[in-house]
Amino acid sequence: MKEPTLKMVETEIKRLDPKLEVDSKGFKIAVLLLASALIGANMRRLSKFTGYPLKFIRAIARRCRKNKVWIGGRVNSEPWFEKKLGGINFWLDVCVGKGYVRKREAKPIQTRGQAGNPIKEVR
Repeated sequence: MKEPTLKMVETEIKRLDPKLEVDSKGFKIAVLLLASALIGANMRRLSKFTGYPLKFIRAIARRCRKNKVWIGGRVNSEPWFEKKLGGINFWLDVCVGKGYVRKREAKPIQTRGQAGNPIKEVR
């Protein structure tokens, strides 16, 4: 695989959403997340790679770590590549980076039978 470049990352984000303006915060966060999947979730390395100020990256990093998009130096990018919902999962993580949404762990739901007895657990 070729060494990733900023141009490659930006081109991919433009392909994913051609209407997203390059100067927008959403575009920059999408670039940051995709870059982090390629080079790791290290703020200084990401700043050097993207040219974005550390102050900007720090705010995104805080939200990404709190919501387990970034776990240590690793990026939880597996959901981005799911067959049916991968693209949606990526853009939801961009929304996490923007501070629009937070992730919550799903709790099992108990469904009840006719007599009120649990019949199965749904996740």
